[in-house]
Amino acid sequence: MANESGLIFAKGVLYMDPDGDNIELGEIQDISFEVRDTVKEAKGRGLFSLAVELAERAVSVRASWLRVKAQGLAKLTGGEITYADDKTTISVGKDSMPATFKMKLSTPSDGSDIEIILHKVRPANFTLPLQLKEFTKPNAEFNVMVDEATDKVFDIILPGYQSVS
Repeated sequence: MANESGLIFAKGVLYMDPDGDNIELGEIQDISFEVRDTVKEAKGRGLFSLAVELAERAVSVRASWLRVKAQGLAKLTGGEITYADDKTTISVGKDSMPATFKMKLSTPSDGSDIEIILHKVRPANFTLPLQLKEFTKPNAEFNVMVDEATDKVFDIILPGYQSVS
């Protein structure tokens, strides 16, 4: 879906552990990838800064979806899955903690427009709203950290050779 003027975003897919289990989180409704920078400034006598330096960079992901698969829900909550009596149960105990994992965002699902690889992600907040006779969307937030093994935070992969010429 790439065109000459840039990228067109369509349905996206979110995978956890793309180098291992390739767990798809279900039918994604909305997803956002955010990089927020905080700067510190050295000011002179005038109104303008003499120097500006990056003080902090935070990378996060927010996602909401219509249907969550059991394996993805277990990863989001740190729970354990059991199967018995024709039911799937995800049990979360007092010491359950979601593990960090690698995450892959792509649009469309084959990644032909854009792929974002997040090298170390931890679920931060998970909301599962319940309402009578209304549609609700489960959502989660993820914090992205540096992977100490590779010193990488994220990769953005674009199709083709995206030169300035």
